[in-house]
Amino acid sequence: MVVQGTRLCLLLTAVCISISFTSALIQSPPRIVKQPPTDELLFQVASQQNENDKPFIIECEAEGEPAPKYHWIKNGKNFDWQAYDDRISQQPGRGTLVITSPRDEDLGQYQCFATNEWGTATSNSVFVRKAELNSFKDDVPQTLTAEEGSPFKLTCQPPDGWPKPNVYWLIQNADGGIKSINNSRMTLDPEGNLWFSNVTRNDASEEWYYACAATSVFRNEYKLGNRVLLNVVAAGISAAQNRHEPVQQYCTRKNEVALRGKKVEMYCIFGGTPLPQTVWSKDGRPIQSSDRVTQGNYGKSLIIKHVNFEDEGAYTCEVSNGVGEAKTYSINLQVMAIPYFT
Repeated sequence: MVVQGTRLCLLLTAVCISISFTSALIQSPPRIVKQPPTDELLFQVASQQNENDKPFIIECEAEGEPAPKYHWIKNGKNFDWQAYDDRISQQPGRGTLVITSPRDEDLGQYQCFATNEWGTATSNSVFVRKAELNSFKDDVPQTLTAEEGSPFKLTCQPPDGWPKPNVYWLIQNADGGIKSINNSRMTLDPEGNLWFSNVTRNDASEEWYYACAATSVFRNEYKLGNRVLLNVVAAGISAAQNRHEPVQQYCTRKNEVALRGKKVEMYCIFGGTPLPQTVWSKDGRPIQSSDRVTQGNYGKSLIIKHVNFEDEGAYTCEVSNGVGEAKTYSINLQVMAIPYFT
């Protein structure tokens, strides 16, 4: 297709020669330049009257000549987005779908196709899923009793949600005010349970509660539940006499798997009085902390960022507090990877 002509006159030995230049658009099949992620895309449905809709998009854009036309499939069938009144639209000149008022029925597997007379390009297939956070099943406060100086566990039964909610414990005052827990004797495990290395009289909660909290980062909300009033029974002996050797509370499974390039955290939570101290080693050699390898939870966990194959090995925590014999626990770490270019 001729789109432009230019005439140039050259003066050569008093002869004017007319030369015509032409240019043409190059025909090409579609090529995807913007598309959804390969795993999943989250959306939020307004669940309360005072909650505003949160629009979201499913991207699809292609280059090609002539300009491609777009169509979508959902759950393996042609998706006629025009049938959704004005709730779903397609960006002009692109295949990107805009969902202005998300609904439960928007859940599904979506894929975009860009077509012209030279071929068809296909986007990633993405699972579009609703983000949600349910409430705790039991919101009636419990009263529990612990013995001074002994290890103790507060169990959290977090609500279902997607993505999996983050779980932690708070202190909730009678007036509803909350504050975080930051104590070397109290450690949260990955399942949301709070472990006391040992209980003191100051842990008793007469005018406040221990409360488990579940949060959804995507929905920017949190729920409280599993509230506990804790009574502490005095040991009846002096603090110097109230001594307990280390006892295992929560540890990562013996054979753990980490993904190359990701983060892994291995736990070694022991209780006892005095508070036990933890020393980590790998293959029999002490571990030196670095920007990539650090200790968390006052030494009760070992964190490795950007895992690589050299991190494979046997990790051992040795726990002691001067009472009885030191305790050890070993974790065999295996590193795996999805296919990647070298």
